[in-house]
Parts: sequence; structure tokens; C-alpha cells
Amino acid sequence: MHQACLDYLDSEIAKPLEAPKDWAREADFSCSNNDAACLSLKEFLASPEREVWDYAARQQLRSSLESIASTAKVDVSMQTIKQGSPHTLRFTKTDASYQRRVEQRKVDENNRALLAL
Repeated sequence: MHQACLDYLDSEIAKPLEAPKDWAREADFSCSNNDAACLSLKEFLASPEREVWDYAARQQLRSSLESIASTAKVDVSMQTIKQGSPHTLRFTKTDASYQRRVEQRKVDENNRALLAL
């Protein structure tokens, strides 16, 4: 069991860890019924150039798209801008997945050091 844990940690630590090189982000979720807003979100996430996307729509549509992004845990922050009508949901890309991997790497390295004693 001890060796299996060491092997697992070694394999995790050996994986490359590099920050995103551009603004393209993972979009691993499906859109139902060719939902245009959902497809636009996927297109935005795939774009290596775009960091921010504003989606102006009525509350129900904004909430639906916000739920999709939250459930899929995509690397975006979301802010509702309450100027004009309809209000705008602003998506800003983040590096949250990379930051989680950095933190997990620290945990794995610490655990590996403890097991090596």
C-alpha cells in the first residue's frame, strides 16, 4: 500500500504543470437543443484571444447561462452589470483550474515527502 501511494504521487508530480499560454479555456459541457447562448459561451471559451464576453439578455436567460457555467466549473468569473435593459452578464476568463493544480501539486509534494520518511 505504501509503495502504491508513492507510485501514485510520483505519477501526479511528474505531470507537466504550466500556466495557460492564451485565453482559450476548457468547455467540457453540452448544450441542449442547440441553445444559441450556450453555444456562444462555448465559442467564447474556445477563443484564445477573448478574455471578456458580455451577454445581454433577460434575467431567465442570464440565469440559465450562469447555471451552465457554474455547473460545468468553467474558468470564468461572472458579474451582472445592472445598467441598461436588459442587464448584462459579464464573463471574464480566469486561471482557476491551473491554480487548483498548483495547490494540489504542493499537497502531493508534501505528502510524498512525508511518505518518503
